[in-house]
Amino acid sequence: MFINYHPAYGSWVAKIVVLEFKGVEGLPIQINSPAFEDGFRKARIFWMPWGTQGYAIRLVMEYDPSINYETASAYASTISEEVMKIINQTKLPTFFRKTFLDNATNIVIAIVDHEFLPEALSSIEGLLEYRPRGGFADLITESFLQNYVPGKIDSTGRLGQSLTELEYSLQKINNSYRWDFKISISLHTELKDEEWDETLDLNSLLFNDRPIEPSEQRTSEIIVEMPKYHKIPTGTYEMSIEDISPSQSVEEDDWMRVTYQLTAPIDNVVATVKVSKLRPSFEWDKIIAIVLVIVALAVIAILFLKKRKGGEKGK
Repeated sequence: MFINYHPAYGSWVAKIVVLEFKGVEGLPIQINSPAFEDGFRKARIFWMPWGTQGYAIRLVMEYDPSINYETASAYASTISEEVMKIINQTKLPTFFRKTFLDNATNIVIAIVDHEFLPEALSSIEGLLEYRPRGGFADLITESFLQNYVPGKIDSTGRLGQSLTELEYSLQKINNSYRWDFKISISLHTELKDEEWDETLDLNSLLFNDRPIEPSEQRTSEIIVEMPKYHKIPTGTYEMSIEDISPSQSVEEDDWMRVTYQLTAPIDNVVATVKVSKLRPSFEWDKIIAIVLVIVALAVIAILFLKKRKGGEKGK
């Protein structure tokens, strides 16, 4: 849970659920090809909202700096065409390409974007077809998807709910490859100027009415986490986890974190979070500095007056 701010829309409380799966089957792409062997590091294929124009599909390929721009761009174009065939979107035109060296990571990055899909669940069915199954993946139900796609945001542009991530990633680790899958949603509620309680109810956010089942094939964890302090232009807010069910200890540093390692089904995870706006504290160091300057000026003025009076007596 976060407190977010946007200069155009204001502030709100964001409740975010991320479902992340590592080591999944992934998209049926032919990996035994130069595009995934010659200096390849990572590929990301994801859905991307594009304002009022709809949805775009982006492919990002990452390569060693030894791969030149022309080669990386050609590889990205080839894989992009293959992805569009797999998700049944071959008629979607390309509207953006870019290949560059990321100086921060020393990685060559090639991007290909395809435009635009209507804001509808049918637009991402091709991507969803290859999502994982079983365990936590069973939480990605038709009800869950229909409530977040398309997004439902009110006239203020702040409050509502929407899909925020839908991504497959493929990375090369030593000499092997691993597919990961991630889908996330966000629900926005009103930010208040007083102390109040927010409820994080996992089943409610997922529109789920069944027990949460762990996976039989991989480690299953539920992590509830949030920063303790949230600073936005209108003030600083503090959060504290007052209660959580099932009962579990809270790890605290700059963040608060509760981790459940699931080996058996659980009914739900519900947390009560107290949110309070902190009163601005006095900046005593600045006040002390100002007082010292005033005192120093007063002393100088007194000395000046004494010196002046002494001079007058000597005349």
